[in-house]
Amino acid sequence: MKNLPFTPYGFTLYEVETVKELLEKARFAIKNTFKKLEQLQSKTGEQIEREYYIVTANA
Repeated sequence: MKNLPFTPYGFTLYEVETVKELLEKARFAIKNTFKKLEQLQSKTGEQIEREYYIVTANA
């Protein structure tokens, strides 16, 4: 994400643990954290692997 051209404008990138801490401080209960990897093709045709996380929580 940090290498994308639009992220310097209004985006804040967080580590997964920070996201979980912020949710817990806001009184959400963390249910699951999933690490995902996907293979995709960039605009230049290069194969890249993208890693991302999904955090699920309940109020």
